Amino acid sequence: MVIRIAMMGYAHVHAPSYTEQLLRRKREVGDVEIIGVYDENEERGRYYAERYGLRMFRSIDEALKEDPDIFVINTETSKHSAYVEIAAENNVNVFCEKPIGLDLKDALNIRSIVRRSGIKFTTGFNARFNPENIKTKELISTGEIGRVSMVRIRVAHSAAIDRWFRGWSEWFTIREYAGGGGFLDLGIHGADLLRFILADEAVEAVGFIGNFTSSYDIDDQGAGIVRFSKGTIGILDSGWTQVLEGMPWAPLEVYGEKGTIIR
Repeated sequence: MVIRIAMMGYAHVHAPSYTEQLLRRKREVGDVEIIGVYDENEERGRYYAERYGLRMFRSIDEALKEDPDIFVINTETSKHSAYVEIAAENNVNVFCEKPIGLDLKDALNIRSIVRRSGIKFTTGFNARFNPENIKTKELISTGEIGRVSMVRIRVAHSAAIDRWFRGWSEWFTIREYAGGGGFLDLGIHGADLLRFILADEAVEAVGFIGNFTSSYDIDDQGAGIVRFSKGTIGILDSGWTQVLEGMPWAPLEVYGEKGTIIR
């Protein structure tokens, strides 16, 4: 079976790498096919269609006529729910870039759409596939380090310091389209990783955001403290204010009553 994929939007900076990975998969395995590209920004969509030698759809309806199995949604965050709803109405499965919604209400609406329709849905939480994170989850779940008292994680890069966002990616810095700045953009990876390795859910959270660089008119960093149902305290900080100098992109510390894991 060949899975037919429609690329819906190239607003997100990860969209080109997803395209390249899928094209590599087609060459090496042959079980996927990108049937075409659609982007409400026609100039942007045409640029990437030509870059990768793909068909440019003039509308979502034109894409749907080609019977896609999956929409890969990389629009601005504010448009996710509309695209997910169209996919659900047409029984098309979805990969949706993170964060899935502007806020909790938007995200819960998307969850409701998916559950009603029965389509398959996933999002870009790639940290779940990191072998070190999988091993950490195993060590916790088997009790190797005992009950976990505290976990600390940082997910950050230098986007605000180096002013990465401009042109087609400037929407990352506009709350109306992105929902939030550096803390939402990257902190959501850390929040999901905490849930994943602990196999637990948060019951209480507090936090702060700030604009350290003033590069953009939105928060560029933040920190949160989360209490989980089994008593573990999670400390999460993230943002666009980290200059990477030989340290992990996402350092992780796990403290248990029998041992410690540090990456």
